[in-house]
Amino acid sequence: MVTHPVPYVASITVSVPNNMSPELVTWEPCPEPVVMLGGLEITACEDLHGVLRSEGMRTARTFRTFTKRYPSFRLEAREVRSGRLVGMAEWVWSDQLGQYRQWDVFTGCEWGEHGWLPALLDELANGEDGAERAAAA
Repeated sequence: MVTHPVPYVASITVSVPNNMSPELVTWEPCPEPVVMLGGLEITACEDLHGVLRSEGMRTARTFRTFTKRYPSFRLEAREVRSGRLVGMAEWVWSDQLGQYRQWDVFTGCEWGEHGWLPALLDELANGEDGAERAAAA
């Protein structure tokens, strides 16, 4: 398990495709009422991956109750202080299964971007006790 030298807080939003052009799919915030967890403290890479999976399953159940059938949806996790994208999961409707299935999960950790840098810089800029953690990083 990879731990982060400085935990960070993430929030999750839901997006849906606003067109299904074969050349380019664009996304917009979901117009339906979907309640997402906010203020999630991420201390390890596995935390974010697990949250995206579990929130995706819950959101897929919610989407099944909507009158409008969306072909897919995305969960986007962003570090709260910087707004930086730290993870994303996409779920796609399967006619064969009659439900949404997870298509892909991406976290910045997989690319060496652990999301803690903006939080660390903010702590240092505000004079909070982050110097020891910066040295450890």
